[in-house]
Formats: sequence, C-alpha cells, structure tokens
Amino acid sequence: MVPKEAIAEQGPERYVFVENGDHFDRVPIHVLARDSVNAAIANDGQVWPGQSIVVSGAHQLQMVLKNQAGGAIDPHAGHTH
Repeated sequence: MVPKEAIAEQGPERYVFVENGDHFDRVPIHVLARDSVNAAIANDGQVWPGQSIVVSGAHQLQMVLKNQAGGAIDPHAGHTH
C-alpha cells in the first residue's frame, strides 16, 4: 500500500518516484485497487517494502519533469466545458 498522493499518472500509465542516492527515479507501477486515501500496487519487483518513495506531490513532480523535457502543460487537461 502507498498513499494515493504518491502516484503520478500520465495517460494510462502510473508511476511512483523512488529514492536513488541524491535523486528520485520514476518507476512504473500497476495499481491493483485504491480508495480515497491509499492504493495497493502489484508486487512485480519494481518497488519493494522499505524503499523510500515520494509520498505526496507525485503529480506535481511529474509536471516538473514534463516541463523540463519540453512538454507544455495543457491548461485544460482534465477539464471539459
């Protein structure tokens, strides 16, 4: 289980950010179930108990990485009018 805020989403993909020395690596995960607070992720060897992960703000971190890579943020993403 990880906090729901620890998961970043990009299209159909889900990620957590795992500590690796002085930086964090974006690691793909598979979400098995979630509620309003936590998410259960598959035990597929990508993330294991005891690893340090970003536990909140993963979405914001994902947006920073996207901006650094040159991808513009869509101001209407997630909104329909």
